[in-house]
Amino acid sequence: MSYWKSKVLPKIKKYFDKPSKKKAASEACITFEASKESIEKEIQEKQEELQPKVLEVYKSIDAETKIIVKNPTANAIKKQPKPVQKLLEELVKIGFPGASQANEAASKYGPVLVLGPVTYILQKTSTFIAEDVEAEAPPTEAVAEVNAVEAAAEPIKEAETSVETIVEEVKTDEGVVVEKVKTDEGIVVEKVEKEEETTTEDGKKVVTVEVTETVIEPEPAKA
Repeated sequence: MSYWKSKVLPKIKKYFDKPSKKKAASEACITFEASKESIEKEIQEKQEELQPKVLEVYKSIDAETKIIVKNPTANAIKKQPKPVQKLLEELVKIGFPGASQANEAASKYGPVLVLGPVTYILQKTSTFIAEDVEAEAPPTEAVAEVNAVEAAAEPIKEAETSVETIVEEVKTDEGVVVEKVKTDEGIVVEKVEKEEETTTEDGKKVVTVEVTETVIEPEPAKA
């Protein structure tokens, strides 16, 4: 009985007297809220000093974290708590006002339980990010690939637009199509398409198309 009173009971009492994690996180948020005015004032006073430092930190983080900085929603922070925590640590290193308090609370209780302080710091961080920062970055592989495809397609477009009119098109009973096309240079091209159907040894039908082109030079003008 003496062991119960001296050893077990104090531990149980200590456990129930200890505030819950959520309650402690809530108290940390209230404390941070009370200091917002002084944090805001310090940010304005150190704006020129903080500008290059914040940009340096912003350029070093990954694309997903950059999106969270621009739009720090509760859902985004819940999905990426570790990158957010890492960003807060970097902001502490450059002396960003309020980052130390927010980082300490996030370290103890997790960014999700202290969304107020974390969101506030991220929002203030985003005010130092110019809209043209992303424009300075080199094009992504996807953009480069699209540019390459467009560049490759340009000569094809030019070749297609050089054809002016179809002079004559005849299809015979044997499946031969004779087409005469006049280009914008006055040259007539005779294009013959011959379609043949054959049967392989295993009974499969194979259709082959033979295409031949003949350039018919225009007759010289009579004197």
